[in-house]
Order: sequence, then structure tokens, then C-alpha cells
Amino acid sequence: MEGPPSSRTETVGSLLAELEAMAPEVFVVVTDPGGFVVERGSPTTQRLGASDGSEPPRHISAFLTVSDARAITLLLAEPGTFRRGPLLLNFVHPSGEPFTVRTVLQKGPEGLVLAGVRTLDDDSRLGDELVRLNNDLAAATRESARKGRELERTLSELRQAQALLVHKEKMASLGQTTAGVAHEINNPLAFVISINDTLTLDFKDVFGFVNAVGDQLDAVRQGAPSAARAIDAAAKAAELGILAESVPRKLATSAEGLERIRQIVADLRVFSRLDEAEHKDVDLVESLAATLRFLEPLRRDRGVTIETSFPPAFRLFCSPGALNQAVSNLVANALQASRPGGSVRVSLLPEDSRVVIRVADDGYGIPKENVSRVFDPFFTTKPVGEGVGLGLAIAHQVVASHGGTIAIESEPGRGTTMDIVLPLSGKRLA
Repeated sequence: MEGPPSSRTETVGSLLAELEAMAPEVFVVVTDPGGFVVERGSPTTQRLGASDGSEPPRHISAFLTVSDARAITLLLAEPGTFRRGPLLLNFVHPSGEPFTVRTVLQKGPEGLVLAGVRTLDDDSRLGDELVRLNNDLAAATRESARKGRELERTLSELRQAQALLVHKEKMASLGQTTAGVAHEINNPLAFVISINDTLTLDFKDVFGFVNAVGDQLDAVRQGAPSAARAIDAAAKAAELGILAESVPRKLATSAEGLERIRQIVADLRVFSRLDEAEHKDVDLVESLAATLRFLEPLRRDRGVTIETSFPPAFRLFCSPGALNQAVSNLVANALQASRPGGSVRVSLLPEDSRVVIRVADDGYGIPKENVSRVFDPFFTTKPVGEGVGLGLAIAHQVVASHGGTIAIESEPGRGTTMDIVLPLSGKRLA
């Protein structure tokens, strides 16, 4: 150990005097200029492990935590004499137990002297602070999870609102197109229907004349055989008998086709009714029938029958276009979920304070784990390209906007029943 013992004793004594007021148990560590421990006080010996002096000196960094060992090593490398403290140093017992010492240290030519007291109170405060920080962290974690759930719910609502907005925009565009198409088709359609009716009447008049000539043909044969033969030849060439039977049938078929076109245009207008976005009093039976006729191509394509159970008439105060769309989405889903040869049953069930529109099928059904998700936007079990998962979500939004609900019961392999339940506030029975 370098330096005169008296000098070292004086240094240690001055540090001990400074620390007497702090605690009766003072830790003292003395190193040589290289940082190797050459002297320890009694409490320090107990804390850092007893030494009988037979083992080689150990560097002070061996008794400290990694970060504090690095700091002390840097201090030893600094030139000159200085005094530092008080500061906290973290020692490690040979058993691995750490403990903290509030330390004053002095560096001189003969080495380093550290003197201090164990910070029991500081340890307690640090423990309390750690507990507080852990509690704050747990509270922050819970708050983060709550805000995450709120964000997820808000995002879901935003997606639903976006889907409904897109639907409304599409329906608005469809309504404008429907109105234009209906106007453009109705005028020439009315003209063609009128012409077809006129041709039917004219044909009756023409064949009335032909029949009158036929009634006089025997007399013509007696008085003018050549004229009679000419008339017979012309009748044979024109296949007058076939014309007499086929022309009325063709005119009737044409009239049926024109009536079908008129009905399709009327159904499309009843179905969309986007010019009637506000709630109004409508015949719900008429709206449902038009909606089902509009789905006729899908029904034929799926090979499924639709059975209906409606009262003669039932009026409801509602937004007809949106409600038609909701019912259409449910029926279309039922048709797509049905096996060829199956059936979809659509019922209108008036009750005391509500009306139920029931759509039931005997198709594939919905797995139990998916029942709670069928109304989520963009959820679908259909193959790619056959659906985007908005139909039932839109139906749910439409029904909710009417103050109603949609109830669902399904069993895999047995089919699904969906009930649109609407309140009867404002309804009027026909």
C-alpha cells in the first residue's frame, strides 16, 4: 500500500468523523492507486466477505455492480486529487445479494478511500417507489387496453358507417338510374302496348271479314268457279287456318311479355324507392312481393322455391327503399345458403305492437362460432368473389334505423331463421 500510514489514517479518520452523524455502522474501503482493496472496515468485511489477508488483493470493481464498477474504474483513471460525494454505490455480497451504500470518496496519490453507510431508508424508499411505479404501470396498461378496445370499437363503427354510406350512395345512384330508365322505357312501352292492343282488334276485324267471305264461298263457287278457286289457292298459300290460330296466340304472348316488362319496371321502382328516402306509409305486402319478384333470377339460378305467407294487405310507416334492401339481403342470403330443390319461406306476421318479417331456409346453417359475427361488416364465409360481407351488416343498420332488431336462429345442416322485428309506431292497417 502506497503512502505513509499516518496520512492514510488521517484521511480515514476525517471521513469517519464526517459520517458519525449519519449512522453508527460505517463502511470503509481503501484501495491502492490501481484500485485493489488493501483495507476494509469491520462492517465492510462482513458485507463483502471475510478475508484473513492470505488471498491476493481483489479489485474494488469485483465488489460492485457492473455499472458502478465501470464508474469507479473511470474515477481511478482521473488524474489528480479530488473528493466526491455523497453518492450511492451498489455493492454485491458474495451470496449475490445487492446492497446500497451512501458513500463519500476521496482520491489521493496513495489510492482511493471510500466511506459510507448502508442506505436502509433509501432501500425502503426505493422499494416503495418501485411498488408505486409498478402500480402506475399496471394502471397505464389497463388504460391502454381500455383505449385499445375503444379504438377497436370506434374503428368497427366507422367501418359500419362507411359501409352504410357506400350503400346509400349506391342506392341513390340506383334510384336516379331507375327513375331515368323507368321514364325512358315507360313511354315507348306504353306506345307498344297500345299498338299491340290495336293490332289485336284489327286482326279480329280482318278475320271477321275473312270469315264473312268464307261463309259466302259456296255461293261464289256456284256463280264464279274461277274466283272461288283463286280464293282457295290464296287461302292455302297463306295457310289461313294456321294464321287464324297462331296470330291471336302470338299477340297474346306479346301482350304478356309487354306486361312483364311493365311489371319489372314497376317492381324496380318499388324495390329501390330511393326518391322516397324519408319514412312514409306504404303497403308492406306490396313491397315484399316486389322484392321477391326482383330476386326471381337468383331463385331460378339456385333451383330453390320461395313460399310466402302474407296477409291481404298491411301498411307500415317506414323508409320503403331501405327496408326493401334489408329484406332482399336476407332473402338473397337464404337462397344462396339453400341446396338445389330446397325452399325459402318468407312470412309477414303482424302482432300487437310489432310486425315480424321472417325469412327461413332449410340450407346449410351457420356454425355456432359464427352466429355472433354474421352482422359484422366484411365478415363472410363465401368464396372469394361471391360476397364482401356487407349484406347482413347493411340489413342490421337499416333495421336498427327503424328502431327494430334482427333475431337469428341457426343449426348447422338444418337451416337458418332470421326475424326482422319492427315496432308498429305510426303504422296504419289497410
